[in-house]
Amino acid sequence: SRVMAQTMSMSVLCDCSCKDGQDAASATLAAEHRYDTNVPRPPSRPRERGLVSFSADVDLPLLEPPVRDAEVWHLRPEEGNTFQRARLLLYSNGFAVRYPSSCGATGAEVPALAVSWSPFSLVQACRLHSIQADAQQPWLRLFKVSVFHHGVTHFFATQGPNADTERARWVADVSRALRLLTQSLFPAFSLRAEPLPGAGWTAMRLLAGYLLLCDDRGVSLVYCELHAHWDGAAAFAAYEDEYCDVQVLRLSVDKDTCVSERVGIDCSCFSLGGHHFNTRSCAEKMLWLRAISNVKVKLRHRATNPTPTDLKHYRAAVLEYAASIPGSKSPAGNVPGKPLLPHRGWRRSLVPPPPGATIPLDGGPAGAAGATGGNGPSPPPLAAAAAAAPGP
Repeated sequence: SRVMAQTMSMSVLCDCSCKDGQDAASATLAAEHRYDTNVPRPPSRPRERGLVSFSADVDLPLLEPPVRDAEVWHLRPEEGNTFQRARLLLYSNGFAVRYPSSCGATGAEVPALAVSWSPFSLVQACRLHSIQADAQQPWLRLFKVSVFHHGVTHFFATQGPNADTERARWVADVSRALRLLTQSLFPAFSLRAEPLPGAGWTAMRLLAGYLLLCDDRGVSLVYCELHAHWDGAAAFAAYEDEYCDVQVLRLSVDKDTCVSERVGIDCSCFSLGGHHFNTRSCAEKMLWLRAISNVKVKLRHRATNPTPTDLKHYRAAVLEYAASIPGSKSPAGNVPGKPLLPHRGWRRSLVPPPPGATIPLDGGPAGAAGATGGNGPSPPPLAAAAAAAPGP
């Protein structure tokens, strides 16, 4: 196959009014300020592993035994705005809901639903449609679990005099399960800011490390790097691994590029240019968002192209922040030994993508990769008013 790569040479030349006898000095300065931004070529020999991808279907088998099993109230989606008493079973890779049987005598429970996690999920406390509604039913406290990867959201509630405590415990347990699942998909690695030796296309690197990339069929582990601004734009690239020689995604970042984060307890998901990413921890997410924000501020104010000295200062600031993050230099012994999601097949890219384009990660058509028990008496089933507002 013929491999196509785009080549662009960018230079910063000395703008000096005194030219006499300065030719050699100018040439030296120009060489020091030249950055090679060639799009990387695929390796000449097959890599042992290639792109690592995981299945994240909502109906994967749940891993026994459950981490927690207790009574809650569940908003039954098939019955409109009505809560029903149920048992919520929390697993390391998802949750299940079971309702008491209406037959009565046997006391058997009817399995209602089972949902397996994606790393692109969150949990947060919620409230009823108004403060007044909360005040009228002080024994009821809501929380929601959202697998936004698949557009699945379930509302639960605790009840009784200890409703607040029970809700806080459920939220903490679910967020902890999501964090362990997410971290199980990462290898041991350290956040980096220096360019990769011998890879000129990484010369503008400010921050690099592994991220999870969401697509419509699962999750892929990609090695990402953010570049400094240059000529009114910056680059965000994703590669198969830390060797950075097979690129699977390249985004152009400008002052209008959309950047957002998901709001949830200990949620480490963020979006950039319509693509969804996940980090090892919430603290690492904040580092990526801060670095991207700083680049966008420079673009918004039309800052001049950075010199090697500028890049040195930028990288020092990034590494100083990274050093304060627990686990940013993760030894292999601290990484879960087995991923909590099954591996799926991958497809190697033969042609590096142009800026802003995507190569499918799953063999599909181009563009498919990445977008995107309480206490007290039991009350009767409740009419659930809009319960989507974030709670305290």
